[in-house]
Amino acid sequence: MNTILIFIYYLLISVIYCFEAVLSFYILLQWSFILFSISEDSIFYKLYVLLNIRIEPIFGYFRKFVKPIGGFDFSALILFFGLDALRRVISIVFTYLLGGS
Repeated sequence: MNTILIFIYYLLISVIYCFEAVLSFYILLQWSFILFSISEDSIFYKLYVLLNIRIEPIFGYFRKFVKPIGGFDFSALILFFGLDALRRVISIVFTYLLGGS
């Protein structure tokens, strides 16, 4: 039983870390389009479009609660804080389930 719980714990934490990595890469791609001129034929542009389809609806959900202030969009920051809080809650729950202190 403990082995299954440990597997589920590491699986959930790994999914959160992977999503944070993809989210960071997406944000860097957004900034690179602002700073540099990247053509639409570039592989980076195609990758950006692919990630944009998946990630932008999530940002849109957070933008309902936190509007951009002075042209700065804080939805990514809120999402990172939310993922960190979720990771901590998962750690606390699984520590309790596994009998830790």
